[in-house]
Amino acid sequence: MAKEGYALIHRAAKNGHLRVLEFLLENGVDVDHETNQGTALSIAAQHGHLKTFEYLIKCEADIERGSPFGEAIVSGYQSVVKLLLEKGADTNGIHKMKARWGSVESNITMLGLVVIRSGHPFVKILLERGADVDLVAEEGESTPLVWAIARDREEIFALLLQ
Repeated sequence: MAKEGYALIHRAAKNGHLRVLEFLLENGVDVDHETNQGTALSIAAQHGHLKTFEYLIKCEADIERGSPFGEAIVSGYQSVVKLLLEKGADTNGIHKMKARWGSVESNITMLGLVVIRSGHPFVKILLERGADVDLVAEEGESTPLVWAIARDREEIFALLLQ
């Protein structure tokens, strides 16, 4: 295992190696082992490995730990997002934006994340599932409506107003 805790289960999830995951989990590896890069489930969501993702869900991986919902949104994997919603993912959850090149980590709501990643068809899906348009992750953060205006996303702004 590397210093930051990245283990074989994470590598298998990243590369979609279902047989390796099966072996590891059958031999006692913790399905929810978390590193600074997330859990196996969040890594599978980030890379869109649906079969791997489904297997980890079947093995009772925690769908909130490591923000797999946020990772699926960021990466644009609609099938993973829909599966997470079916399993009860929190549409008003908070996603921790990972630091890039020395920048500061920040938190954002799932709906805010969808709005700033505007190319994804998830705004309507989250709104239909009860996402709160006024929710912010931390004091001083913009609401999804403000994000839509700031990013000139007229269609998203109209959806948020409904």
